Amino acid sequence: MSNEVLADIYAMQIPMIKMHLQDFSDVDMLVRPCEGGKHAAWHLGHLTSAEAMLINSATPGAIPEQDAAFRERYSGKGAHLNDGFASKDKLLALFEQTRDTGIAWLEKLSEADMARAMPKQFEGFAPTVAHLAHTIPIHATMHLGQIQVIRRRLGKPVLF
Repeated sequence: MSNEVLADIYAMQIPMIKMHLQDFSDVDMLVRPCEGGKHAAWHLGHLTSAEAMLINSATPGAIPEQDAAFRERYSGKGAHLNDGFASKDKLLALFEQTRDTGIAWLEKLSEADMARAMPKQFEGFAPTVAHLAHTIPIHATMHLGQIQVIRRRLGKPVLF
């Protein structure tokens, strides 16, 4: 798959995520689908934080990361928390900014860059930069599926 097509997929996910959350209030963003499930505020912050971390693992300094407190809140350590999360609008803006920077990163990658090996800790799911670049939108799609479950819990219309 060409970088151009992959960049289009990255870009198409921005309005898709916005559509899934358009009718969520900030209160809705904190509703869990079930006990132990993660709320939409966590999912959105996690996508933002994880995307920056993953891209920077491939190309150090390629994308601005959020501060350590943000990264921890939206990591597995913060998944159980119920308050102190950014608003939906702020999280969407941060996600879009991160994704736009990720698209710019992707568009600059050469074939040699894509073939470059990732650090050892990624070898199980992303042995090369190309694998990582393909994993990022898959990760976002997985979390969109989890947000669909929250939509159902809230009685919101099914989108797909």
